[in-house]
Amino acid sequence: MEIKYKIIETHPQLHSVVVRFYTNLLTEQLLCTYRDSEGKPILGENGEIVRCKYDLNLTFYQLPIPTGADLKTFILQYAPTQALDLEEKIISPSIDTSLGALTALVGVEEVGEVVTTPIPVLDAPVADATPETFQIPLPDDYTFTAQTVVL
Repeated sequence: MEIKYKIIETHPQLHSVVVRFYTNLLTEQLLCTYRDSEGKPILGENGEIVRCKYDLNLTFYQLPIPTGADLKTFILQYAPTQALDLEEKIISPSIDTSLGALTALVGVEEVGEVVTTPIPVLDAPVADATPETFQIPLPDDYTFTAQTVVL
């Protein structure tokens, strides 16, 4: 899936921008949330669609703001990739997203217990830790992927 985006608004007083995310299949027209009584997208004074489902406000907390490739990395890290991927699957006729197996469960009351993963407790105070010695104890079967973006 190729994600597209564009900055549609800037808000200097908030040090933020509004970014619109969409794809080749999930176009701006399809994701439009403001429609007239006939179902047509409502356009702003500039002729562009006013609002879409995945218009996100992104605040720049770091100064100066990123530019070039760093700006692109910053924006794309907030892309709603899972939601866009799911919506593309929903509109695909070749993928069954009918939820038919759940129809019989509508209105049926169930009881369950929420299982939570406890937060690991640090052996040493964080104030005494250095980047080299800071460790969080994790269960043996715990795996994760980390990504650091420096702007």
